[in-house]
Amino acid sequence: MVPKTERTRLMLLSVLRQKTGQSLSSKFRYEMNLEFDWSEFKAQFDQDYGELGAKQLLTLLSQYFGISSMAEAEEAFDQQSDRRRQRQTRY
Repeated sequence: MVPKTERTRLMLLSVLRQKTGQSLSSKFRYEMNLEFDWSEFKAQFDQDYGELGAKQLLTLLSQYFGISSMAEAEEAFDQQSDRRRQRQTRY
């Protein structure tokens, strides 16, 4: 069983990864006309940010995406989970 503090940290990491990836993906696609490699991005992102604590992750979410509270992060995580479930039911 994963402790609550670790689940929280992993949730924040997931939200930061998704928000960052979406931002970069759009930039690659529309500004540079390049294909974005999510697998490569995820590997590098996890290497760079995977060991940060919850407080540091929340600081980055606030700084770059305006998500400044745990409630906002949880809402963003729920929305991302809903979108993932919707994609999975299409296929």
